[in-house]
Amino acid sequence: MQTKQNDYLLFNKAAFQLHFRCRNYDCIINEETSAVLYTLMDKYMTEIFR
Repeated sequence: MQTKQNDYLLFNKAAFQLHFRCRNYDCIINEETSAVLYTLMDKYMTEIFR
């Protein structure tokens, strides 16, 4: 079960990086990946968190 969950998380990280920063999709969450994620959350999810 744990392996399937890890595979799922790796797939999602790679898919996110391929879509938003395709020059480096190493599945490692670094500053650039975090910045993209927080920018998207700030832009599209501010109404949900208010």
